[in-house]
Amino acid sequence: VGYGVFYYVSSGEESAFDEDFEDSSEKVMDSIGDYLDQTLGAVDNFVVGIVTNAEQASESENPNTTWPYARIPDFAVRGAKLLSLSKASVFGVYPRVTAEQRRQWEEWAVANDDWVDDSMNIQRND
Repeated sequence: VGYGVFYYVSSGEESAFDEDFEDSSEKVMDSIGDYLDQTLGAVDNFVVGIVTNAEQASESENPNTTWPYARIPDFAVRGAKLLSLSKASVFGVYPRVTAEQRRQWEEWAVANDDWVDDSMNIQRND
């Protein structure tokens, strides 16, 4: 009789545990999937903005506005939104510059570095 009661009770508890575990693991996986979708969506939005800006700049027929010579308008604001939405602690944009482009790109980067001060001011004030 004791064994029958034990078997009946433990079988019910094991079944309930398995169901609860499965439900909880589905919730965890759904949450991870939602987080990943949100993160990738934020990164995608940021990259699309950079590409669109570079394309529009190159259409203006200015020879120094093609990639990697394209500026990213409102970089600090866009970066802050990306960090917030993706819950990342840091990110960076590293344009690929060929050996042939290096000298010209370095000159362009120095001549167009005012965005750094703008970004620092925004970070200090926000």
